[in-house]
Amino acid sequence: MTEAQIRAQVEFIRKKDESANAVGIRCTQAWSGPDRLMIGERPHRVIFCRSDLQLRDALQGAVAAHEPLVALCPFDDGELGDDVRVRLAKGKLFHPMPMEALANLFKIKSKGIDRRIAACQPLMDYLIEQAPDEGYPVRPGGTLDLQTAWTEVIGRALGSPAAVVSLEGFLETSLSAQASRVLGGLTDALRRAFFTWATLSLGTPIKYMLPPVERGRMGDLLPIGLVLELMSLEAVAKTKAVELAQARMEPWFDGEFPGAGPMRAWGQTAGSVIRRQSARDTGTQMVREVLARFDQLLEEIKLSESAAGSDYSPHGLTLRFREFARVVKSSLDPGARNPGPRMAACLERIGRHILAVEHQAQQEKCLMAARLVCWLASGPPQEEPSGLAGLGAYYHAEGGFVDRARTVLESGTAELELRSAFSAVLKAVEARWQGMEIKFATSFAEWNQAGIPPLAELLPIEKVLNGVIGPMAAQTPLLLLVMDGMSLPVFREVLEDLVTRGGWQEASPTESPLPKALLAAVPSVTEISRRALFRGDLSCGTSPTEQSAFRTNELLYAQTGGQARPELFLKGDLQDAGELGLSTSLRKAVGNRKCRLVGVVLNVIDDQLKGSDQFSYEWNLDSIQPLRELLGAAQRSSRLIVLTSDHGHVLDRETKVGAVTVNGGDRYRLDGVEAGEGEIKISGPRILQATGCESVIVPWSRKLRYGPKRQGYHGGVNPQEMLVPFVVLRHASMGLPAGWKDVVPSLYRPAWWNPAASEAQEPDFRGATTKPETPETKGLDLFDHAAAQVGEEPSDWTDKLPESDIYKSQCARGVRGAPKAEELIKFIKLLEGRGGRMPSEMLAQGLGLPLFRLAGHVQNLARILNVDGYEVVNSDAGGGSVVLNIELLKQQFQLEG
Repeated sequence: MTEAQIRAQVEFIRKKDESANAVGIRCTQAWSGPDRLMIGERPHRVIFCRSDLQLRDALQGAVAAHEPLVALCPFDDGELGDDVRVRLAKGKLFHPMPMEALANLFKIKSKGIDRRIAACQPLMDYLIEQAPDEGYPVRPGGTLDLQTAWTEVIGRALGSPAAVVSLEGFLETSLSAQASRVLGGLTDALRRAFFTWATLSLGTPIKYMLPPVERGRMGDLLPIGLVLELMSLEAVAKTKAVELAQARMEPWFDGEFPGAGPMRAWGQTAGSVIRRQSARDTGTQMVREVLARFDQLLEEIKLSESAAGSDYSPHGLTLRFREFARVVKSSLDPGARNPGPRMAACLERIGRHILAVEHQAQQEKCLMAARLVCWLASGPPQEEPSGLAGLGAYYHAEGGFVDRARTVLESGTAELELRSAFSAVLKAVEARWQGMEIKFATSFAEWNQAGIPPLAELLPIEKVLNGVIGPMAAQTPLLLLVMDGMSLPVFREVLEDLVTRGGWQEASPTESPLPKALLAAVPSVTEISRRALFRGDLSCGTSPTEQSAFRTNELLYAQTGGQARPELFLKGDLQDAGELGLSTSLRKAVGNRKCRLVGVVLNVIDDQLKGSDQFSYEWNLDSIQPLRELLGAAQRSSRLIVLTSDHGHVLDRETKVGAVTVNGGDRYRLDGVEAGEGEIKISGPRILQATGCESVIVPWSRKLRYGPKRQGYHGGVNPQEMLVPFVVLRHASMGLPAGWKDVVPSLYRPAWWNPAASEAQEPDFRGATTKPETPETKGLDLFDHAAAQVGEEPSDWTDKLPESDIYKSQCARGVRGAPKAEELIKFIKLLEGRGGRMPSEMLAQGLGLPLFRLAGHVQNLARILNVDGYEVVNSDAGGGSVVLNIELLKQQFQLEG
């Protein structure tokens, strides 16, 4: 008997006979433990008595020493004399009573113990031997079932009862060093008893985890699961590489390799654990270690070439990026058709990888490359734009997006194959786009020479103040927000954030359409073009100042109602000295609705052009200070926003220095020398008014400069510099002024901006170790091996959801209450038809919602559909998509179909 068994049995006997000072227990093996044991609050002498005579001596010695005795005897109590019996508790030798002792430790009756516990001697022994000094917690109902017993044995030792509740809990526990010590420290019999029970209770995969645990590889259970999941994928499972890998892995499982079901269950559960851990700040390092070990195991079994099929392999993510690069290059071939779905499929696989969030910048570059390839594949417009008006409209609708995409792409990447693909895309774009830049510059020169006749949808910057802004301010208070140096590509980025995150919507007068863009002055520099904007003319000179001219403009004052003069705030006026937030004067002006027109200049974009060319900027509500505060102030005072600029800019991308000039700037010269390569001569009355010179030489090429190297430049006539964005915005919380309408769609995109124009197919990640090609497969490319999903009609199971009892109970969680049944079904079917993931813009369009309302709509549905915190629906902020887990939805609401 062990110390714990003796102690437990004596305590049980004492409950029946408190006066007993001597307890005799039948025991055939000699006692090798200590001479005395602390039982209760008293030390007990423990003696192994081989005969009746030795027992008599022990009893006499215990009486003389006034200490209780535990006598272990290898004979039956029939051999005892009556004088000995009367001195023993109950007058007999007790046989070992593990059930009674265990019941005593759990403070229940022995009949309340699950008989399966009694049938498992290693478990019985462990429960008694490892009992806490104070015994086990009281069991409600007075019973002890097998799961509770294992919870006390394994769960308590691991510090996590979840380890014996579910396969997921067991795998999660395997991450701790304590788990390996605990399971490794069990006897072989007890460990195997646990795995036998756990196989029946937690699932068949547990059976195959015993050999790795016995080899001290409990820490490998998660990465092994990820390996098995990869091997179970249909696109990978039947390859020769997997057959060889399985043979290499069989020793891990004592020669009994898991079947397909246990492989999938183990792998999917491991993936679930990894994703949950990665969402915790404390789990990041652990996840990195597990994924690194996963890649090591793939290398060990020579399956690394198939790692692209896994959503967890770091090497697999690299392979996915490389695969995207190969698809991009092949899509540039003259014979390539409809490349969007293939690239979109690659991007979707990259985006669902667990490490994708760490590569968001590279994902954005890939997305921009895909967009440019789609633009190239779309070919020239059916009607080639001509004339300054046509070219300007084309740049507003398409070119600004082209330049935005290639600006992102030109910032480069460390991945060699991606870098090569991006270079190929940029070269193709440059070859096609350069002709448009030349045509634009030529048309602009002709327009100036012709005396600047009126243009459809384009307006010279000097005419917008009194021609458009003043009359609008007469209808409704305005905040004229001028972001110095904002080009159309940057504007597209800013506008996207204002609409999707800021809740702003483009608006326009019903009867008189606004200009799509403004034409900057030439040279397109701040001191000329911004002066023209705020003065309302192109006159030379610095007097009066912009602020004075803006405030004292009598026509503007009259147009805005004549109650309060327009106010203009420049860089130094935005904040009070030593204070945070908007200045008092600016807040008062914006809040005063009698002041119908308040102008504010933000210099953050223009200022950044003077910085390092080794840094890339993101233009949004968070990076442009104090844009968010200004918009909030405008919203509170119900002002429409007029968002515009004074000129654009070109970034430094391998620029070269042109002719040296002392009379000019970074991108223009007034030296009278004839135009050279990449330049054009502009003359006419508009040039004379702005500069006092008959003509100016300016670059049309974005790769020419005259000054020192900077982040970017302006002054030339490239469309990025000359076309100034112009838009009016209202907040979603504000009503529309009389005679105004919302512009639909709320966020314009050219068709090619979304590469996923149609459903894509899953590729076959077989790597270099695939089986030989057959006549049926030879010549097919990577994407043609999987079954197409295009055209599949979503099932009618969605009709059952609104009638579900669980759904009805969940509806109380919605902020706006339950959505209409037809709205819910439409939402689900749109996503089901796209495989559960859909770009936000496309979903908003399908639902007939403004994009800025989609986030709230999805959030409300998530409160209803995400039962018990499980993410049935969520917004993938990094990927700009909404995700619906169809299978989990059916499971949570007990639907079939």
